[in-house]
Amino acid sequence: GIYKTFYKCQSARDEGSLFQLRNLINRRDVHGHDTVTERFRAHFAFVEDVLDGYICSAFMDYFGMEKLESDPRQNKPPPLLSTWSNEDKLRWLQSIGRHILEVYIKKGTSFLETNEMEEMDNQSSQMQACYNAAEKVYMCECSKSYKTLGHFKRHLQSIHNWTFSQEGETTTCTKDSVAEARASFMKCSLILRDTYDAYQMADGNRIFRNAKFEMLLADAFHHTKYRLWLWRFLAYENALLSPRQAFEYKWNCCSNTNGGIGRNVPNDLLVEMNVNAIKQKLRSQGANVTYDSARVIAVSSQVQDDIKQNIIRQCGSHFGSARPPVSKVMDIALIIQEAEKGQLMKTILGREGVFANFVDPFQRVVPTAFHKWISAQKQRAKFELI
Repeated sequence: GIYKTFYKCQSARDEGSLFQLRNLINRRDVHGHDTVTERFRAHFAFVEDVLDGYICSAFMDYFGMEKLESDPRQNKPPPLLSTWSNEDKLRWLQSIGRHILEVYIKKGTSFLETNEMEEMDNQSSQMQACYNAAEKVYMCECSKSYKTLGHFKRHLQSIHNWTFSQEGETTTCTKDSVAEARASFMKCSLILRDTYDAYQMADGNRIFRNAKFEMLLADAFHHTKYRLWLWRFLAYENALLSPRQAFEYKWNCCSNTNGGIGRNVPNDLLVEMNVNAIKQKLRSQGANVTYDSARVIAVSSQVQDDIKQNIIRQCGSHFGSARPPVSKVMDIALIIQEAEKGQLMKTILGREGVFANFVDPFQRVVPTAFHKWISAQKQRAKFELI
């Protein structure tokens, strides 16, 4: 969704855009949303670098710095900062981070109206409580009955003065489309980074918290299958499983393959890795592969890998080769330079560029339609998810 929304070939001339930065720092493996699945690491690393560059550019604009080596001209650090305690320094940094988040990333935009969603949920619960399953009608407190929900809602509107939210397009007032697109990209990229880090650290709280934001983005990007998977992912933990099962489900959605902190992978990715390893061994047999040999490989491949890892660990030897970490300082410096040239952290009224009439993905979510879809999934879960 990030590449489909923000990576546009038409923006090659726009300074600081994703496509222009890709050509500038020569990321040859990045080709847009069509190849994200095949080359996820390259695309994810590019998003990470652009996000780091934008964050540094936002801090430079906050401190009034023209270059990375310049001294702050505004919002200068306290003169006796070095004498502060670590807790005071942390609070000072957190205050700056909150300011950057509110001014440069959120930019005063609001998410879905929580009160409106709660009101729709309460109305739906009250109408379901009025349903008589034996007679298959909706019974009102005034002793009138209706067979269909639509007629029952019209009765509540006309007689009992109920008000229902009308489904319609969200209206937004975009002052600077380029700055709005940049802020929206940073917002989506921060969610992606935090989710990726949560899986690596096996942090169940962050995984399930970010799943709510991901479900909103999946609805905005029209990723129907991913939206349904995320809803069921949350439903299992919040409603369908017992408290003990939900706790195990929440804190066992990752697996540690190499050992150590920050080396966890999602369980579905681990299954995919095992399947690819089995396919590779099957291809090595060529025409000699049989059903029995395939079954033996499928059963014993993971056991063989565990034995090999234990032997390597006990012998203290190093198996395979690893590339040294690549320094991205030069790339991030170029990204900061282009962001400063394009004035991405400034608000220039009337600026559009390629992102004319841009609407933030979170603002594309229609609350009434989204609530209607969630209510339908709840009804299906009563009969299907057992």
